[in-house]
Amino acid sequence: MLRRDSRFVLDNNLIIAAIKSGWKKSTDLLFTLLLSDAAIYVNKELLFEYEKYINKILGLPHLFLLIQRRSILIDPSMDSLLVCRRFVPESEFADAVHAATCFEVGAILITNDAHFDAINESDLIEVWKIS
Repeated sequence: MLRRDSRFVLDNNLIIAAIKSGWKKSTDLLFTLLLSDAAIYVNKELLFEYEKYINKILGLPHLFLLIQRRSILIDPSMDSLLVCRRFVPESEFADAVHAATCFEVGAILITNDAHFDAINESDLIEVWKIS
């Protein structure tokens, strides 16, 4: 059960897993979060990823609008970005922004991306795997 004060950042790979082929546990997770009282945070890069995949590639504008309206837009500070950057591969700048977003608001990142293993092990942010 989600607590009322739960805070999450949903990596794009959760959206992909939830939509890609049929209804799965990841689909249940996505809609449980979207329909709950939990706070869902995004940054500009993540919103761009959502729009590109959900809206343009899959052609599901209503889902994109639901996620966009349900989310709180955060522009993480340079300080937060610098703190998180050392735990994410240099080539994955967007992932550092996602981690910094979590760091600033105390959110849990939900992802299947192994790029976040080091930052999770550091206890700087909490990372939940989709599985």
